Amino acid sequence: MKKPFVLGVAGYKNTGKTTLICRLLDALHAQGFVCSVIKHDAHGFTASPQTSDTGRYFSTGAASVAIASPDGHMALERTYDSEPPLTELLGQLAPSDVVLVEGFKRAPMQKLVMIEEMAYDAHREAFIAPDFVDQIVDPSHIRGYLVPALPLRVAGLNRPVYHRDEIERLHFEVMRWITEEAYGV
Repeated sequence: MKKPFVLGVAGYKNTGKTTLICRLLDALHAQGFVCSVIKHDAHGFTASPQTSDTGRYFSTGAASVAIASPDGHMALERTYDSEPPLTELLGQLAPSDVVLVEGFKRAPMQKLVMIEEMAYDAHREAFIAPDFVDQIVDPSHIRGYLVPALPLRVAGLNRPVYHRDEIERLHFEVMRWITEEAYGV
């Protein structure tokens, strides 16, 4: 089985990561790609409301809970020592052409970085990205930056800058990256 193309979307909470991933999924599915998503949640998560049977089982301390239905299945596993690494999660997915990863900022994979706010520096006549970018993401893994408003120039960013609503352009770029990886270009 061939390895899927993996692309991360990193950024702080409420910057539009989930919305962007859903829009990219729609575009990729329209072209016939089988896609999967891995989401990292540093704040903890609830897969089912605590009032559902699954949520109640898990909230009472079950080590794992599996749920099955005609349209799929899911298993929740409680870990006590640490969260599983991204590589382990990738190995657990159904066969996919593309895996979009939300979060895992520090994981060694190519990624897009969501930047919510930038400061304008009149002296440099450019927008300045916040310092967190270099602190949380290895610059060698960054394919591009996504911003809420497209400035004319962003100082200090050595990768393409996209408006987060430019789905057609982003889809084109992702297709180019998939092709490059598939053919070793």
